[in-house]
Amino acid sequence: MSRSKKTTSESSEPALDSGIRGLVEAWNSERAPFHQWVRNVSRAFFGSRLRLEAAARWVKTTPAEIAAVLQLATMDDDALELLSVKVPPKTTWFAFADTGLDGVRAGLEVLQEIPTGVSSHKLVADAINKVAGPGPSDRIAKLPGGILVQMGKKAEQYGALGKKGFNALKSIGIQKKNGRTLTPRQVAYVHSLLEQLVDAGIVRRNSQDGDQSACNAVLDALAR
Repeated sequence: MSRSKKTTSESSEPALDSGIRGLVEAWNSERAPFHQWVRNVSRAFFGSRLRLEAAARWVKTTPAEIAAVLQLATMDDDALELLSVKVPPKTTWFAFADTGLDGVRAGLEVLQEIPTGVSSHKLVADAINKVAGPGPSDRIAKLPGGILVQMGKKAEQYGALGKKGFNALKSIGIQKKNGRTLTPRQVAYVHSLLEQLVDAGIVRRNSQDGDQSACNAVLDALAR
């Protein structure tokens, strides 16, 4: 009896399983040296073809933490390798990812002694801002809540980010409209979601959806 041919979806499953397995192995691997771990996780993530939220479930972490690692992977080698000397707290990763060599040095220096009651994220962000000026995360934190809500609706319209992602943009946007300040974790998550919308071509300079000013504000914040 001849074997029936596999469907396209069936034949693609082993590759998908392999990609997911590669991501889990990369995430759980030794984190020293840190810069190599970051590069390996980034390659494995894009090889897995998973959404951020799905990847976070597989490696048992938060979407914000994976997003921070992916941002770290965009750094120049010299700047990223500096972080391997003494890996900074996770809450500071997005701040470091926004800057270059001088900013990294400034951020690491202030981490040597953290004053009581001051978050490491704020300490590093302030130090980097003095050297290099505000980065994308600082600008994203200042985006009006209405723009975040609009981006959430736009993502839903295009079927992007997944339900959790576009609902997060809308929810965080409403919080901001009501006067709440975003936490570093929320800023990191929003940062990653907006980057994905731009990478997908959904947020662009020639928007067809009558929301050009909102798109421009996001692109300006991301320096894209």
